[in-house]
Amino acid sequence: MLRGTEGETTIKTYQEHRPTTFEGIYGQDTVVFSLKQFLRDGNLPRAILFSGPPGCGKTSLGRILASELGVTQMGLSEINFASARGIDVARDIEQASKVMPMSGKNRMFLIDEAHQATAQAEQALLKLLEDTPPHVYFVLCTSEPEKLSRAMATRLTVFTLSLLSPDQIRGVIRDLDPEAPQNAITAVVEASGGSARAAIVLLNQLHAAGYTDEAITQFTRVSGGETAEYKNLVADIVTGGPGKWNSVYTAIRATPKDELERLRWAILGYAAAVMKDSGKSDKCVRVILLFESPFFQSGVPGFLAAAYRAIHLK
Repeated sequence: MLRGTEGETTIKTYQEHRPTTFEGIYGQDTVVFSLKQFLRDGNLPRAILFSGPPGCGKTSLGRILASELGVTQMGLSEINFASARGIDVARDIEQASKVMPMSGKNRMFLIDEAHQATAQAEQALLKLLEDTPPHVYFVLCTSEPEKLSRAMATRLTVFTLSLLSPDQIRGVIRDLDPEAPQNAITAVVEASGGSARAAIVLLNQLHAAGYTDEAITQFTRVSGGETAEYKNLVADIVTGGPGKWNSVYTAIRATPKDELERLRWAILGYAAAVMKDSGKSDKCVRVILLFESPFFQSGVPGFLAAAYRAIHLK
């Protein structure tokens, strides 16, 4: 727990809580043990795939591996195939892999959302993954390994990560805020769906509200989807498509400003619950990121902007 500038207590966001050593990784003991063995023996595979649901530590493990391998910031290239996934990106990777890093002895390409690569990009990367330069490591991350081509999958050493157990989520919460009341912990454990990232975001919501009984009761109700008034609106924002925008726009414009925070909590809780569905988990993570902060300053216009972006996520 951190101390604010005026004495108030704050807790870390998920970005601040992201582990930087193997010891900080929760619930992935088998994977961590295997990686440590590879590193100790000096034979870490050059092309690795971390597979698992969002929020379980895939990207964090990639960054930790980079640190263990002596990859400096200048030698680490992080690429998200959700936004840049075509043949030009693959060609840039190929060209960069031929050059030694300006500092450090190794270079790493950490590729998130690897399953979203185009067929042409995958084809261009196959040779690199099979015959990787001696100073280069590839770490690919995906929540949907079944979407990778067989040709690419067979060139990767796969490590499968899993969602955290309720006890492990409680451990995350205790590390973040040892003073969190039991009813808040229970509510976050149930709403997080086993995702450490979702748990951290949701805990921040309750902490910001002061862990009052009223806030926890309301959080439990809306995260459990029991509030009929918001059920359809919340579902449309989280899992609906562009065709739902007109009705969502009308509903939000009709929502009193002092009700926006309640609606935001409902969206966070619903998204965390739906994250268990692998076909929707990636979108739910991005929805959580859009709504993780209150809209105290921007009010209805800011909420509308976030909802528009959420509905148009692919």
